[in-house]
Amino acid sequence: MNIRLLPIAGLTGLVSIALASSAVAGYGGWPPAPGNYRQTDVSAYASLYGPGTTVTPPGKGGGGGDFAYVSVDRGLHTFKPKSGTRLAQQSGTMLTLFGFTAGGGYTWGCWMIADTDFVVASDLSSASLSTTVPAASNCPGAPMNVSAVNGVTAKGGDGGGGGGGSPTTLSILWTYKGVVSHSHDNGVQSCGSFQTTAHYDNDHATAGAQGTISGATGPMESDYSSIDKTVFNQVVKGVPADACF
Repeated sequence: MNIRLLPIAGLTGLVSIALASSAVAGYGGWPPAPGNYRQTDVSAYASLYGPGTTVTPPGKGGGGGDFAYVSVDRGLHTFKPKSGTRLAQQSGTMLTLFGFTAGGGYTWGCWMIADTDFVVASDLSSASLSTTVPAASNCPGAPMNVSAVNGVTAKGGDGGGGGGGSPTTLSILWTYKGVVSHSHDNGVQSCGSFQTTAHYDNDHATAGAQGTISGATGPMESDYSSIDKTVFNQVVKGVPADACF
């Protein structure tokens, strides 16, 4: 039977200074206090499928077989709790998983896992995930993306629910395809005596992945995978007047 692959994209393009500042400077929102800020994020993504599963491109439909979309991200994360409107932020390693098996099993959700469960080579040549997550998601809310266009949007997973009927064990190895691409962006925003300067660097490696997930009928593999490292540096000077925004 066919399945529909979820699209995977590395983090690219200039980060919106105003919105990204809130995350990097942290926890206090926008505008950030004067100072120097640095945020590093490492991540890996994979669409994994089992033997005999027919893979179709995104948007072509399908369903069945063993399939899992795995996203692991270590950095500063933004969540929307089920109760209340205030967003929450937490640093650490986040696993987002969506998967189903040929036998009818289904797992989805978001988990904060130990940093030691996710290891990435300094040159992005490889990454590994070895972890067991509980049946219920343990993220403090639904993970969100900060977008220059839409502000804050859903990222995937669900910290307010999700999970499977039992704990899930994952053991996955990513191996890059020999090339790492690099992108670099600079941005400056100023108003009166206020100025913020941002420098953004991203290293991206297309990769293959293979491994096992409990409940699947056998080993799984993927050609639709990637490993990323993003470094965001920001310098903030002065305090903006209310009329600036």
